[in-house]
Amino acid sequence: MTEEDHKKLLENVHKGKRTTKLPEQDLFGETVQTNIMNRYKKIFQSLIAEHNYIFIREQVIGKKNKYIAYMRYTGRSICCDAPYDKKTKICTSCGRLTKSGKAANSVGLNQTAMNYKKSSLQGFINAREKIHKELESNSFAIIGVFLIRKDNRDFDFDNMFTMINDQLTDSGIIKNDTAKKLMTLPMGYIVNKQNPGLILKVINTDDYFNFLLKQL
Repeated sequence: MTEEDHKKLLENVHKGKRTTKLPEQDLFGETVQTNIMNRYKKIFQSLIAEHNYIFIREQVIGKKNKYIAYMRYTGRSICCDAPYDKKTKICTSCGRLTKSGKAANSVGLNQTAMNYKKSSLQGFINAREKIHKELESNSFAIIGVFLIRKDNRDFDFDNMFTMINDQLTDSGIIKNDTAKKLMTLPMGYIVNKQNPGLILKVINTDDYFNFLLKQL
C-alpha cells in the first residue's frame, strides 16, 4: 500500500465509509497471488480437453453447520417433566394444564443438505461404472475433485469433501471412505453460475505417490 493509499483509507474511515479495499493477504501477511484462479482455470480446461471427466450437476452442499437436532415427545409434562393425565392434560406435579415436553432424539442433516444428497445421488450412481473401469484396484482409490461454484463466496474444500465422500460411498463407487480406502484430492475450482457442480477424476496411484516421493 502506498502512502497515498494509506491517507485515503484513513480519510474514508474518518468519514464512516471505507471505500478503499486493502489487498487480500494470506496467513503470513503476504499479498495473495491473483494468478491462482488463472491456474485453476487452466486445470479446468485440461480436464475438459481430455474428454475423460465425470461431471455431476448441482453445487455441492457441505455438511458443516448443516446439522439439526430431531426432537421427540417425552410423554411427560412440559412444565415439571412429570407424568400428566393424557385426557385432562393436568400435570401431576403442579396441577396445571400442560402438554408433552420435547427432547432431542437424534442429530442429522438439515433439509438443505438432505435435498442435495437426494438430488445428486443419481449423478454419482451414473458415474459408478465409469469410475470402476478406471480404478486400478477396488481396495484403494484416489479421486480428484474439481468444484464448479455458482458464486464466489468463501468455502473450504474439507467441508465439501465430507459430503462428497458420503455420496461416493452411498452410490457404491467405493465401499467406505476411511483413509485406508480413499483419498480425495482438491484440484481447484471455478465460478460458473449457469453450470455449478463437480468434476471427478480418478488419479493414478503410482503416479501420485511417485510424485510425492520425488518432492521429499
